[in-house]
Amino acid sequence: MKYTETTYPIKWSYTGRHEDVIVGVFHFISAINMPGFHDKPFNIQEILRMFKEGVEWGGKTHHFSAHRLINRNGDRYNLVALRDRAWHVGDSYTDFGKYRTSVNNFSNGYELVATENSGYTEEQYESLAEAVLQDNERLMNQHLGKMIHFVGHDWVAGQTAYKLGLRKDIKKDPGKLFDWDRFHDEYICQYSQMHFIPKPTPPVKPKRRSFMEFFRRFRFK
Repeated sequence: MKYTETTYPIKWSYTGRHEDVIVGVFHFISAINMPGFHDKPFNIQEILRMFKEGVEWGGKTHHFSAHRLINRNGDRYNLVALRDRAWHVGDSYTDFGKYRTSVNNFSNGYELVATENSGYTEEQYESLAEAVLQDNERLMNQHLGKMIHFVGHDWVAGQTAYKLGLRKDIKKDPGKLFDWDRFHDEYICQYSQMHFIPKPTPPVKPKRRSFMEFFRRFRFK
């Protein structure tokens, strides 16, 4: 393992799994909007504090979590056990074969330290691919499923979820600067080395359907 892992348990999660994990959801997070950290958005201690204590917004404290947090240098923090459901996507949907809401129930959440305009480091792509491969092996060993879809927070909690009335805001992470091809290439490379095969099938980011196409398919089933 090239990058260090630190266990930093966060209590904001639901205990146990009732559905197989099939989705990995990627996010970005930073401290850019926290008082005193506008010019230090990648301060890892402040970001960990945000996970632990929550964030004040709209007069309320909002709590959230993820299974993994990946720093700019690739080092990882394990926040929530794979057997539990992290609070990382909120009100959400997918259309992987059938309409499903509450994506937290059948997904793993991966937070990468970044801002909307910073992009991501080579170390983060490498570490993310390594984490996903490790987690899939652990999930299968624990009979908890296997991630076969990899999407952004914006795909499950973005425009379509908003138009369907599932949520009041539109998520935009990991954003346009996340290089899906770079992630796929790193995933393939590490998978090949792990299993000694020339080229496995890469993970596929599902094609985004238009709202009307999705509505017609759901309405007339």
